[in-house]
Amino acid sequence: MRQSFMMFASILLLIGNTNGQSVKKTDDFNVRLSKPFQVVDGVSKQYLNSDDYVVAVKLQSKSNELILQSFDTRNLGEIAKNEIKLEGKDVYVEATTEFNNRFWLLYTEYAKSEEKENLYAVEIDPKTANIKMPGKLILSVSGKLSGDFIAGGLYGIGSRVTNKFSLEKSTLENKILVRYRKKPEKRNDDKSIEEIGFAVFDTEFNQIWSDERPMKYTESQLEIQDYSVDSEGNVYMILTVYPDGEKGKAAKGKSDNYFFELLRFSGANEPVETYKFNLENDKYLSSVLLKETDKKQMIMTGYYRKPDSKLTDGVYTVNITKDNVSFTPNYYPIPLDVLNLYETSRTSKKNEKKEADDDDVGMPDLKLNSLYTDDEGNSYLFGERSYVKSSTSTAQNSSRTTYVTYYCDILVTRINKDGQLAWMAKVPKNQRGAGRYIRRDMSYSILWDKNNINLLYIDNIKNLEIGTDARPKFHQSGMGGFLTSSSINIDRGTTTKKPVFDLRDVNGTEVFQFDTDRIVQINDNEIAVEVYKKGKEDVWVIVGAK
Repeated sequence: MRQSFMMFASILLLIGNTNGQSVKKTDDFNVRLSKPFQVVDGVSKQYLNSDDYVVAVKLQSKSNELILQSFDTRNLGEIAKNEIKLEGKDVYVEATTEFNNRFWLLYTEYAKSEEKENLYAVEIDPKTANIKMPGKLILSVSGKLSGDFIAGGLYGIGSRVTNKFSLEKSTLENKILVRYRKKPEKRNDDKSIEEIGFAVFDTEFNQIWSDERPMKYTESQLEIQDYSVDSEGNVYMILTVYPDGEKGKAAKGKSDNYFFELLRFSGANEPVETYKFNLENDKYLSSVLLKETDKKQMIMTGYYRKPDSKLTDGVYTVNITKDNVSFTPNYYPIPLDVLNLYETSRTSKKNEKKEADDDDVGMPDLKLNSLYTDDEGNSYLFGERSYVKSSTSTAQNSSRTTYVTYYCDILVTRINKDGQLAWMAKVPKNQRGAGRYIRRDMSYSILWDKNNINLLYIDNIKNLEIGTDARPKFHQSGMGGFLTSSSINIDRGTTTKKPVFDLRDVNGTEVFQFDTDRIVQINDNEIAVEVYKKGKEDVWVIVGAK
């Protein structure tokens, strides 16, 4: 039920400078706190939610030790807590997922004698905050898998490779895809061939089919853009292929050295269906999301740009029929008046001159975050400008490099079910952070109500009355500020901006340790975030749209 609304890209977190300003909070949201409960620290924290429960899964300093907490969704009171130790050697938690209102934890155990990576699924009982052992072996893979390497000593955990398996759910939530990548035998990208593993399961994690497929191209020739699984258990994959093995040449003006492929896998040992395609000559796919819209159709969507540019020109959609695969692209350029919103008059004049001279005008550093399709078939795309800047200083024969991460304006696009562009809305935002504050209180979250899309993010309060001809002031991560809502009317695309609360005064309580990964949507119009309130107690802050 909740998956259609759980499209928060990231969200909240700390704040922006207030300079002692007193601000009247909006009455458009209900803000309430749960009862405090004892703090539980963890190396990582993950949250699962269903109609009735929220379960927090907190990994301890050892890779197989967990603490589970269960909360009811009405008031987010803690109803159960348990310490769990997974049995076995070389055991690591890989993922957690909610599937048709049931909670699952997936973990691996490496069988060294057999050189196999075994993946287990175990169900979490939200009533008792416990797991229903024994774990169910759902997949066994021979050889080494690629993943993210964690150096020894970090958080007290030894060196290991994690995130070896990735999960994708079908839109109808009746199939789940587990995929992985075999570690290549050769480390030379010009010679190594990627081998991708797929396993498709039903709602009980019974395997429907699994297979391992080597790609047709070397790693230097190939970029995998996106995966998807449909309600019939077919797996889709979108590739960008560079036949001459030179990735990125399309971004440097060489637009004829790449093409795109859609691959469809329907089962073990079944022949792969391959569909080669390209957009128009002056359009390059800069981002891709692939999603099932109904039993007969998939939608591929994202941003496009000119092959020799880093500016996003607009949105494209490609409707892919399942029975007889065909590509029918639609293009939606970002209007100049949208690009010029919340820009200085100098920047706006430059953009107008460029457009008049037929030069490239677009939105820089735009990343596609998420895609939502409502029950009527209308699509909503959410994107955000984000980038990293580095600077190096040298002193006493040593150098130090500092990285600063920026999360800026949001672009929301609605495309009606008939393929017509309804509107594009630009939300001004200017967040930056370095070191331990990177991402923690940056980016945004989405809260839907019947009339509006509410984008929630931490902002500098000086931006509340910002004009459309000015850039927003920076919110410096970790320096205080307000949770702000930019509400977009679903039908018209008009935007209003209002403060929700000051994190230093949430109904009289100062809260700490806001983290984007701690946000859960507890029902169709409420989200909640677990925070620290001092005194060795945590509390949930619950925000609801009226």
